[in-house]
Amino acid sequence: MSSANPVRPSLIASLLAFCFAWLAPSAGAQQELDPPPEPLTVIDVRYTGSAGVSSEQLPTVVAELPNSPYSEHRVRTAVERLYDTGRYAQVRVFRQDAPDGVVLIIELTAKLRVRNVAFQGSDAVGDRELRRRARTVEGGEFADSLVERDRSALTDLYAEHGHFQAEVFAEITPEEQLRDVIFIIDEGEQAVVRAVRIQGAEAVPEDDIRGRLPIRTGDAYSARALDRALDELRDNYTQRGYLSMESFRPDVTHDPDANAVDITIPVAEGPRVHIGFTGHAKHDADSLSKAAALERVNDFALQAARDNLLDFLGRRGYLNASVDDPTQTKRGDDLVIGFHIQEGARYRIEEVRFESDEALSVEALRGQVRTRKRGRLGGVPLLGIFSDGGRFDPDLFEEDKRVLELHYRRLGYRQARVTGGPIIEDDGSRLAVVFQVTKGRRSDVSGIEIRGNDTVTTEALLSRVSLKPGDPRDRLRELAGERSIRELYAARGRPYSEVRTAYNAETGVLAYEVVEGPPVTIGRVLIEFENPDPKTRPYVVRRELLVDEGDPYNGLLLDRSRQRLFRLGFFSRVSMRTPGFDEGEETVDVNVALRERSAGSVNVRGGFSPSEGVRGTLELLQRNWNGTGRRLGSKMRLGTLGNRYEITFVEPWTFATPTRTTLRIFRDNLEEQDDTLTTGALINLSQSIFTHNRVSVQYRYQEFALAGGADGEKIEDKGIQSTLSAVGAAFLRDTRDDLFAPGKGWYNEVRFEVAGGPAGGKTRFTRVTTDARYFRRPVGDIVFASQLRLGVSSRRADLSPISSTERFRLGGSTTVRGYPERSLGVQDRFGAFRGDLLFQGNAEVRIPIKGVVGMAYFVDIGNLWIDYGDIVDDPPKVAVGGGLRVQTPIGPVRVDIGAPLSRLRDLDQNPKLWVALGNAF
Repeated sequence: MSSANPVRPSLIASLLAFCFAWLAPSAGAQQELDPPPEPLTVIDVRYTGSAGVSSEQLPTVVAELPNSPYSEHRVRTAVERLYDTGRYAQVRVFRQDAPDGVVLIIELTAKLRVRNVAFQGSDAVGDRELRRRARTVEGGEFADSLVERDRSALTDLYAEHGHFQAEVFAEITPEEQLRDVIFIIDEGEQAVVRAVRIQGAEAVPEDDIRGRLPIRTGDAYSARALDRALDELRDNYTQRGYLSMESFRPDVTHDPDANAVDITIPVAEGPRVHIGFTGHAKHDADSLSKAAALERVNDFALQAARDNLLDFLGRRGYLNASVDDPTQTKRGDDLVIGFHIQEGARYRIEEVRFESDEALSVEALRGQVRTRKRGRLGGVPLLGIFSDGGRFDPDLFEEDKRVLELHYRRLGYRQARVTGGPIIEDDGSRLAVVFQVTKGRRSDVSGIEIRGNDTVTTEALLSRVSLKPGDPRDRLRELAGERSIRELYAARGRPYSEVRTAYNAETGVLAYEVVEGPPVTIGRVLIEFENPDPKTRPYVVRRELLVDEGDPYNGLLLDRSRQRLFRLGFFSRVSMRTPGFDEGEETVDVNVALRERSAGSVNVRGGFSPSEGVRGTLELLQRNWNGTGRRLGSKMRLGTLGNRYEITFVEPWTFATPTRTTLRIFRDNLEEQDDTLTTGALINLSQSIFTHNRVSVQYRYQEFALAGGADGEKIEDKGIQSTLSAVGAAFLRDTRDDLFAPGKGWYNEVRFEVAGGPAGGKTRFTRVTTDARYFRRPVGDIVFASQLRLGVSSRRADLSPISSTERFRLGGSTTVRGYPERSLGVQDRFGAFRGDLLFQGNAEVRIPIKGVVGMAYFVDIGNLWIDYGDIVDDPPKVAVGGGLRVQTPIGPVRVDIGAPLSRLRDLDQNPKLWVALGNAF
């Protein structure tokens, strides 16, 4: 046996040294021969394909490709951004090398859009159902595969309706990048049911079952009728006690020669189930069976039924009730499910007790929870149903515990825990609910620091934090501060900034640590209409946007821009996407996608009001006239007291600024204005200031004539001058959260108007009016609403009185509801009650009851006077009342009853009934 000699270590080391010495010069020489290549430059970008390209429609990263360094990442990003615009079905990029760099050839295949979709020959299936099933939609992307899929889906839809022999064809008409699609349908005859078989029915006669099904031999077949038959079949077996019955997928066989359907429904009946209860004395079997809600027989369903019974008994006050595990006993072919119940005594809550270390008073704690002890009527026979509490609700108790913990934590007790539960005391005769509070150590804020901020001052950031030194550490307010600081950075163009808090438990210092993100700017703002033939001009969209190319990125302004576009009223969908934002890019494009809806409308309204009787209104409105955003409308109102006709034109942007100009021309002969015929015009210019404010100036001119009267009678004989020319101004601030049913916020308006003098016209006066409204929710959804209106009209002593049409009126359904319409004030020589000084105050509590129904209580006060000295002799009139509110899609309908508390002349003191649409204020 021989072995190889081992290789000497010195020999291996020599060989390695030789290799390194030979390779080193070669590597150095290679470095000298091949310096690193310089980056390539994109010297040109060319576009090919079916899509025309405008430089304004290119995303920023694509527009910046020429003369930029070439990289695969930049090209991939450009392709993604082109897809993000929503204009292209396919984007392909080819690279072509050139002596000075590379040329990129971008092949764009435009998306084909569907202009019109129509269905011909459809009688058995409605147009709406056909459109729900088809995925080819008007304004959507066109694809042959999608049309083929829809053709197959529509064929299946007709089969569901019993038209098994229906055929669907698609006719496609191209026009440039648009396609018109017509689905031509040959429905054929609807199949009839030839036979219905129940396979597996043994305990229940098959003929009996078939007789109860809503689908029978000779009926027209449809899948919906079959589904109803299956539901009826299951209900039929359940009512007979076959809780374990199972029905399987029916077999539907269509005979094309006879155009008939044979239906076979397989069933597995299982045993008939009886539910029995023992041990119960205070509940009948029917109520227990309903509470158990046993619909199947298996271990899970039986345990759920037992839990349902315990919950049912517990909620009715039987807290010591017990339910044994259900038993199953065979009785012939039937199955008996037995529940043994021990109800025990019934308890009502006699005390709600708080066991804590007195961080808060018992009254303060009790105000946080909804669990209540039995009211005074709880122990009175028959009257106990009106008791305001007393039943222990475990779900409500758990909610109360969470509320208490949150309340303690907001007071700085971060480790607060609430336990407890119902306790039966005094030898089982008394129920108390105990909340056991362990508050833990309180955390206070001794100081607040801002760290890491460079571009925003510490003072500006501290102003966004509601917590102050000395406050308890409230996590909700702490997080609100984080959010507010992030919003401030986002508003200043740094939306990637991060904020987190750090609390030092030893020193009590709360630090807001800021990691400032890079500045982000808006790249291109690209506008895309989803409609194939949009009417709105692009500049109408751009002027509503609060951001422009090159501006700092501001998400809040983007949201407000989207809201402004929605408020225009002629877009059904507004989408704003910012591709690249989630990836952290520092230049972000804004893609605005819009779907137009019909801007024209015809509105017909009618109704009745106590002040105007029967009235009807016909209105024609175009919200987007000629695609410019201008509004043009006409309105005709016919009623018991006369008619009114008007034409309105609104220019939303005047002098290239967001100044709204409204021109209204009207003519009316409303008898409520002293049987006068009025012809006039009004022009109003208004502009928003910041978010909630609006200022306006106005000029109106009116001519008055008698609508009827004795021969020779003049308009001046009615206390009305023949012409009116007035200029005015107004300031409005509106912070209400809802225009029709506000729950919080303010509405403040001040108006000033001067008639006559330099403005011309025979009517002369100066008038100032104010209207202040305040809304808040003191508790839950209850709304407290209040209003204060003041007005003063004055004239020179040597001039004729103010025209009766321009004087204040008061009383009725929207002012002081205990008095008839326009009944307050001083009676003039024409028999009308008016005044030159106005005071009106309203307070109302609006309480929701259930769903759309609510109620309200109100107090109204007000009066009219001629001079200030009349106020003492004729103080304001007061009315109180209440009513119902019903919310409807067109606003709340209210029914109010107001009772006068102050006597008014010789009028009766009976309450007044008002039925009206909309809130009083």
